[in-house]
Amino acid sequence: MKGALGALLLFLLPGLAFSAPLGTRTVLENGLILLHSEQRSLPLVTLRLILWAGTAVEPPEKSGLANLTAELLSQGTADRSAQEVAEAIDTLGGRLGFQAEKDFVSAGLTVLREDLEAGLTLLSELIQRPSFPEEELNRKISQTLARIHQEEQEPSTVAALAFQGALYGSHPYGRRTIGTPDELRNLTREDVVSFHRERYLPEGAIVAVVGDISQRAAREALAKVFGGWVGGPSRVPNLPLPEGPKVLNVVKIDRPVSQAQVLFGHPGLERDDPDFYAVLVMNYILGGGGFESRLLDTIRDNLGLAYSVFSRFSTGLHGGTFRAGLQTRNETANQALEEFFKEVRRIREVPVTERELSDAKDFLTGSFPLRLSSNRDISSMLTQVELHSLGLDYPDQYPGLIQAVSQEDVLRVAQKHLHPGQAVLVILSDEEKAALQY
Repeated sequence: MKGALGALLLFLLPGLAFSAPLGTRTVLENGLILLHSEQRSLPLVTLRLILWAGTAVEPPEKSGLANLTAELLSQGTADRSAQEVAEAIDTLGGRLGFQAEKDFVSAGLTVLREDLEAGLTLLSELIQRPSFPEEELNRKISQTLARIHQEEQEPSTVAALAFQGALYGSHPYGRRTIGTPDELRNLTREDVVSFHRERYLPEGAIVAVVGDISQRAAREALAKVFGGWVGGPSRVPNLPLPEGPKVLNVVKIDRPVSQAQVLFGHPGLERDDPDFYAVLVMNYILGGGGFESRLLDTIRDNLGLAYSVFSRFSTGLHGGTFRAGLQTRNETANQALEEFFKEVRRIREVPVTERELSDAKDFLTGSFPLRLSSNRDISSMLTQVELHSLGLDYPDQYPGLIQAVSQEDVLRVAQKHLHPGQAVLVILSDEEKAALQY
C-alpha cells in the first residue's frame, strides 16, 4: 500500500521527480548568499531570508531580545510609520513577515512578479532602517507579557518549558524565545537598536528566491535594493548542547488537570551524522509515522490509553534532540508510560519486520515531493540545504539514502541513539489521581 502511495505521488507530481539541482547558489558582493530556483507555473515570487539574529546570539541576561527585535521590524521605519508599513504590505496583496527562532531570524516575502521591486524595496527598508518607536516597543512588551501569562495557564506549555529547562539548562536552546517577564521588563530601546546594529547584516546571511524569475533577474533585483547593505555579524559561536542525563531525571508537576502531559527526551544526533537517515526510518516506525507507528498503534489504538502520542528527532545548528510525548488520563499515566518504555526497549532489542521497514522507506521517499510542492516549500528546502551543507542535489540523493537503510541499521541506530534510562521525563498531572510510580 505504501509503495503504491509513493508511486502515485510521483505520478501525480511529475515535475517534482528531480533530475536537476534544486537551484543555484551565488554569493553577492556584500556577502549575501543567494539561492535561486526558477518556477514558472505561477506569476509569483517567494523570498526567504535567514539572518544570524536568533535566540542563540542574544545576551543570556536579555532573554526575548531577538524575538522583540524581529517583531518590531514592521512597526515603522525611518520613512514610514507603523500604519504606513501595514498599508504598504496590504497594497502588495502578498505576504511579508518576520519570525525569530533559536538559531536565526527568518523573513518571508511572497508577491506577484510585477510587484517584486516594490516588495523588495519595502523588505529592505524594514531590515536596514527600522525606527523601533518607543511606544511600539512598550506595546509589544505588554502583549508578550500577556501572552506569557496566558500560556503559563496551559498545561502543555508548562510541561514543555519544564522539559526544555531540564534538558538544556543554561544553553540558549533552554531559553524561551519570547523571553521571561523579568528580563522583558528590563529591555530598552537601546538594547534593540544595538542588537539590530550588530546582527542584522548581510555577510553570511542566506536569501532563497523562488518563482517566476530568472537567476540573473533575481540577482539584479537584490543588488538594486540591498547593494548598499554591508558588513557582517560576529560569527555565530559553537554552542554544543550539554551532555544528557546519566540517569532517568524525572520532573513531576502537580496540577488540577484531567489529562496528564508526558514528555520524554534526551540529546539526539546532529544533522551531519551518518546515522541520520537510518534514524529517520527507525523513528518513523517507533512514533513518527502517525497511525502507522508502533507507539500510536499500541498505546492509542490497541489499548486506548492516550489521545495523542509521538516521537521525533529534531536537529538544530548546535545539536539535536530526541523527544517523545503523550497525553493520557491521570489514572492511566503509569500504564501508558509502561507501554511507552516497552516499545522503546523493543525497537532497541528486536529487529523491525521487513514489512515495517518497507512501509517506512516507501512513505518517506514517496511523500518527499510534497515537501516541495510550492514556492514556499522550495525556499524553505533551499535554506535548509544551505544551513546543513546538504548540496543542491539533495532531492536526488534523498531517496537512495533512505532506501539504503537495512533492518540491521535500524536496530543499530536504535541502540545507539535511544537512551530510555538516561533522559528527562516530565510528567504534569493531578498527582493524587495519577499515583505516579516514577
